[in-house]
Amino acid sequence: MTGDWIVESVEQYFSASPIGPFLEVSRVFHDESHSVSQALKTTFERVPEELLSLTKKDANFLALYGHLDHAEQDWFAREQTVVNELNLRNRLCRRHHLLTQNNKARPAPYDEPALADVPVSEDRLVPLSEFEVKEGVLVRNKRANVILPPTPSENSSHWITRALFEGHSVFWLHTYHPNNYGAFNKQRNFNKETQIADGLESYVLTIQKFVNTRILHRDHT
Repeated sequence: MTGDWIVESVEQYFSASPIGPFLEVSRVFHDESHSVSQALKTTFERVPEELLSLTKKDANFLALYGHLDHAEQDWFAREQTVVNELNLRNRLCRRHHLLTQNNKARPAPYDEPALADVPVSEDRLVPLSEFEVKEGVLVRNKRANVILPPTPSENSSHWITRALFEGHSVFWLHTYHPNNYGAFNKQRNFNKETQIADGLESYVLTIQKFVNTRILHRDHT
C-alpha cells in the first residue's frame, strides 16, 4: 500500500463492489447522486504525484491517451492510478482474510452475537433445526438470516428454504443471463454441425432425471 490517500469510504465501497473498480470508478465519479462520488473526487485530488507520473509514463497509457490534451490525460491518469491502487488493496485484503479466516474460534458469520450460541461443525455447517423459518428467512435471536445470497427474485430463496425445512430434495440450477455473452454461450455449448445446443440439452436431461426420480419416490411412498 502507498499510504492513506484513498478515502476510507471509497476503499470500503469498492472492496465490496461486485462490478469492480475497472468498470465502476468512472461511473461513480460522474454520478453526483452516488453515496461515495464526492469522496472519490477527493481521492482523485489526493493521488500522489509520484504515482501519477508513473502512470503517465506507462506505454499502455500513452497508447490509449497520449493523443489527448494535458487536462484529459491528467484525469485519465488519475482514474487509472486509483483503479490500480484499489485493485491492489482488494487483493491484499482478500489474501489477508484467506490467511486468517481459521484464526478465529468461530468463523464468520457465526461469530455474530445473534449466532454465537449456534453449534458449528468442523465443516462449518449448522443445523437448520436451530432456526425458525419465516417468509423464507431463518430467524434466531430476533435476527433474520438467509441460506443463500439475496437474489433479485425473492421467491427463489423463499421456496428453497421452505423445501429444505420440510425435508424435500432441492434441484439447484444455475444459468447465465444471455447478456453475459461469453459465459452464456459457453454454457449453451451450441453444436454447429447438429444445430443443437448440447449444453442446454444436457440441462434438460438432468432436470428430466430429477423429476422422474421424484415421481418414482412419490409412487413408492
